[in-house]
Amino acid sequence: MQQNLKAATFEVMETMFFLFPETVEEVADFFRGPGIRAWVPVNGPQLFRVGLTVPLKMAEEMTANLLGEDLDSIDADKVTDAFKEAANMLAGAFLTREMAPGSVHLLPPEAEFLNLEEQQFRANTTHLLFAVDNYGLEVFVEKLQGGQNNRMAK
Repeated sequence: MQQNLKAATFEVMETMFFLFPETVEEVADFFRGPGIRAWVPVNGPQLFRVGLTVPLKMAEEMTANLLGEDLDSIDADKVTDAFKEAANMLAGAFLTREMAPGSVHLLPPEAEFLNLEEQQFRANTTHLLFAVDNYGLEVFVEKLQGGQNNRMAK
């Protein structure tokens, strides 16, 4: 699963956002200030979600790259929409690599703005951490309890 999540991350970030994640030590220091998290709940035999978290400045760059616009024209609504789409692309690429059965369905993506200083970022089997330039990138797959598909326990 970890290898497929990593491959899906590289595929989406490189081809859709023209950004190149790297594995570095002490990447937790790259998560500072305001940020955004987006995820896609996945319904099937198990309820889980696939998503990502980045500093807001990186999300703005991603949005500008995806839309082919200048950073000056990027607002919070565009960032939210583009970041939900990033989560959707990541989830789709991951599920394709996992060869998910037809009984697995993506639900509408969700996003929230957050203060990264209040979060804990630790790599483990379901949370991968990368550096993209001077920014942190967290990607995750998390199992959910029934009815909790809109909030993430960290």
